[in-house]
Amino acid sequence: MAKKAKSRKGIDREIKRIENNINEVLNDDSKLFAFIATFFSLAGFVIALLARRSDRYVMFYAKQSLLVFVVYLISSIAVSLPGFGWIIGPLIYIAAVLLWILSWFYAIGGEFREVPIVGKYVKYLRF
Repeated sequence: MAKKAKSRKGIDREIKRIENNINEVLNDDSKLFAFIATFFSLAGFVIALLARRSDRYVMFYAKQSLLVFVVYLISSIAVSLPGFGWIIGPLIYIAAVLLWILSWFYAIGGEFREVPIVGKYVKYLRF
């Protein structure tokens, strides 16, 4: 009997998860604005903030885009460091470009996927 109750709780959790997913069905506009936010980086973040602030999907990717832009800024600063800056800066820049391109594919994909390295810090941004 305990096993049935346990499995019933699992089924209830699964139903709740599915209902939450149904409530967050993405339309093409959300994907488009998420792509715009990631493609245009800082300007895309501002566009998303002004146009789709209440859309969780768009803001998730807009925040990630902002963080990828910060990685780019770090690469720009690193290049100006004397000594090893000319080695570290371009490496960080290449990483920023790869994260930027990866964020496009994630935004178009229709799922909440964190961009590697910067994605885990999105939860700390409150806008």
